[in-house]
Order: sequence, then structure tokens, then C-alpha cells
Amino acid sequence: MLVLFNLTIFISLAAYVFVELYFLYHALRSTTLTISNTSIPKIKLTIIIPVRNEAENILDCLRSLIKVDYPLEFMEIIISDDDSYDSTPALVTDFIKSNPEHRIKLLEYSVNDLRGKKSAISRAVDQSAGEVIITTDADCKFDSDWLKTMAVNFNKPSINMVCGPVVLQPANTWVRALSSIEQAVLTLLSSGSMECGYPLMCNGANLAYRKSSFYDCGGFDYGSDHPGGDDTFLMLSMNQKFPGSIVYLSDEKALVKSLPPSSFNELFGQRVRHGSKVSAYKEKYIRNVGAILSGFNILIVLVSILSFWWVDVRSPLLICFIIKLLLDLTFGAFAIFSFGSNKLFPWLLPVILIYPLYITFVSIAVMFRYSYKWKERHY
Repeated sequence: MLVLFNLTIFISLAAYVFVELYFLYHALRSTTLTISNTSIPKIKLTIIIPVRNEAENILDCLRSLIKVDYPLEFMEIIISDDDSYDSTPALVTDFIKSNPEHRIKLLEYSVNDLRGKKSAISRAVDQSAGEVIITTDADCKFDSDWLKTMAVNFNKPSINMVCGPVVLQPANTWVRALSSIEQAVLTLLSSGSMECGYPLMCNGANLAYRKSSFYDCGGFDYGSDHPGGDDTFLMLSMNQKFPGSIVYLSDEKALVKSLPPSSFNELFGQRVRHGSKVSAYKEKYIRNVGAILSGFNILIVLVSILSFWWVDVRSPLLICFIIKLLLDLTFGAFAIFSFGSNKLFPWLLPVILIYPLYITFVSIAVMFRYSYKWKERHY
């Protein structure tokens, strides 16, 4: 019995180590295009911001966006409202009037419109004038070269989608630190997965794609019965239709800064929402990677509980724990260095120690279809 148990836990460890090192290796190999005077893009862009009750954030987002360095004649901004009942539409309307030199449009929600983020984006795409769509969120801020860095990749006809990193700031509480470090790790994982040709995920707060390709791959048909997935489902659909046409930017100029969840309930609901999409994935490799990474964390928790009664498992548990700890510290350090803030380093060890328990509870919630709240709606 003990031999079979040890074999199981060490095989799980080997798979966990292989997956993390494999994607870390490819993430470190990823390259980005450099903007030069001859490569400054002259591509028409439409920046789409879907909003629902974003009165606290939308003005800061728009102020940051209009400071981005990109020719005004080649860009437009569309704020697509998703049935807000706060002052978001009014604030956007006033901002448009105050900045007439910028091409900014508000798409107001009507009773005949479908609800949800994907519907809000689809309406904006239909009314967009740009050949490239860039989506972001209302709580985001941008580098001055953000649009150039994203758009320059579309000078290559073979590129249909560009995925950019999202950094969560500030990380001034343990919940925000947990969320920020997890986001940095997932970003590094995403970067590596796209570099090796097996894209796992992306973030709709920093995503660009050709308008024509959006329609060619069926828009949001993939995962249409799920409220989320305006990013990853679309990326996977794009990868099916146009293999090898997706790139991930690791350039710091492509970074978008967003706000982390302010409470554990918000973070937990967000992770349950993301986890609930697993059943809709058609790609077996995504399920396998998720099972290996999440499964080993859950296994560590279960074996730790079992070790209180079964003394013989303590030694293999300790070996696995030490190897996992060293690997996670390495992966996490690279993630923070690449896509985070130096202020996160003191939080790295505590986050790694509690993460197995955290991911176990998230997995249980997903399994039992725990209801979550997103954009003031319950699912």
C-alpha cells in the first residue's frame, strides 16, 4: 500500500515539475518586436471598454488612455455600457464633451440588447471603424507606448491576435498580494504556453485582434453559454481557426495596470468563475495542465491531513513539499520580476505556503457549482 502511495505522489510531483519547468523555459525564450522609427504602425485601432457600474474607475481609465502616444486619426475609443445603473454613462458623456479632439463614443445599453460583457464587446465590434480591436477594462491604466507596442505586431500579416500582460496594483493587503502574485504567475504561464504553441489563457484587459479574424472565427461562439470567456475562449477559437497566429508580449511597455480584488470574497468568486470555464474547454491539453497543477496542490493538502494518522507518509510528503517549495519560489520569483512589483517579494513565501489550501477550496467550490457574483449579477 505504501509503495503504491509513494509511486502515486512522486509521479504527480514529476508531472508538476515538468509542467512548470517546461512553461518557464518557453516563457524565458519569448521575444517581442521592437518599435523603431520605421516600424511605427499606421493601423486603425478601436479600443473597446465594456463597462457596468464603473463610476469609480472609468474617468481615471479614460484620462490614462488619451495620454497614450498614438496618432489620433488612427484610433477611436468605444465605451460599451452593459446596463449600468450608476453614473457611468453620464460621466462618460461629460468626458466626451470635454475632450472633443478625441474620437470617443458611448454605446448606451437598450432593453433590446443582450446582457453581459461579451454582448457589450460584440456590439462595439459591430460599430467599430478600426481594423484592429483592442479590449481593456475600466479599472486599467496604460504606458504611453502601450498602443504602439501592441499594434506594431500587426504589421506582420500572419499575426491575428496579440495578448498582453496585466499587472495588479497595489498589493497593500494579504488578499491583494495573493491575487497579484497569482496573476503574475498565470501571466508567466500564459507567456510560456503561447511561445510553445499550446496557449492556455489570456486576459481581456489587454487583448488585441483583427476585426476580420474576430468574425472569421465566429466571435464569441466558443463557450457562448458561459458569461465569461471574452478572452480565453476567443483566443482558443482564434487558435483553432488560425494556428500559430497568436503572440504574447512580454515587453514592459505592453503592461496594463489593473486593480486587484479588494476582499477575499471577491477574489474567491473570481477564481470560481475562472475555474467554472474548464468544463467548456475543447482542448484536452488545457484540462491536463490544470489537473496536474491544481491536482498536485490538492494532493499536498490531502496527504498533509493523512500524515496525522499515517506516519509512513511523512517522509515522502516532506520531500515533495521541499521540491515543490523550491520550484514555486523559482517560478514565482521569475513571475514577479517579469510581471509584478518588487514589493511582492516579501509576500511570495507566505502565498506559496497557503496556496495549496486556497486552490483546494476553489476546486471544491467549482465542483459543487458554488454561485458567484460578477458585475453585480449572480451566477
